[in-house]
Amino acid sequence: MATRRQDLDVELERLYRGPLGEFTKARNDLAKQLRKLGSPKEADYVRTLSKPTPSAWAVNQLFEREPAKMDTLLAAGKRARAGQREAVSGRGAAALRESLQSARGVMDELRRRAGEILRESGSAASRAMLDRIATDLQALAFSPAAAEAASRRWLSRDLDPPGFEVLAGLQLAGAPVVDLATRQAKRAERPEPKHQQPSPVVPIAKPPARDAAREVRSGRGRRQPSGPADSARRSASAAVWRPRRRR
Repeated sequence: MATRRQDLDVELERLYRGPLGEFTKARNDLAKQLRKLGSPKEADYVRTLSKPTPSAWAVNQLFEREPAKMDTLLAAGKRARAGQREAVSGRGAAALRESLQSARGVMDELRRRAGEILRESGSAASRAMLDRIATDLQALAFSPAAAEAASRRWLSRDLDPPGFEVLAGLQLAGAPVVDLATRQAKRAERPEPKHQQPSPVVPIAKPPARDAAREVRSGRGRRQPSGPADSARRSASAAVWRPRRRR
């Protein structure tokens, strides 16, 4: 049984990867056995262990059932963190983008697999639950604070998401990089815009003063739009202001 620290780590891994419904009983049995073997401190420690959440347990099952994919995720995250500084300085951006795409792809596969595992165990695989699992996977891949959990390959609880600095740096470093020469070449390939001649202004004949005054008094003497500019101004005004309907 667990007589050394290494043995205890093996037992803890087995405990947290075991059936979720049997966790409490298995934990208490392990504490009793440690006490019988003369390890009271280890027994007291095991007694304090909390039952993992279904999402953390599902990630532990991924470590158990999908070790190759979990290795791929952790390796891609490690490469992304290593290449982040070089990519920000303008070197190795393509390799970083490839690492990020690899991590995201395997993360989606693991998220779906975790949903299948939860349904097989009789637990609900809700959208919120799957999102929580995705956050745990993201933390394992990209967060330095999750290095211990990634190394021992099991979770006792859900992990905090990667910090804003980590995600923002990865996103910035993974953005496409276009150098100045490429931009200038693309700009030179664009055709020059053709200058359009202004539309001729057609003068509006003024009606006789006597007739204009009579039309104003009768309400028919309102000035009509003189061209496209007046029509555009009227359309813009209608778009900005509309009368409210009476309730």
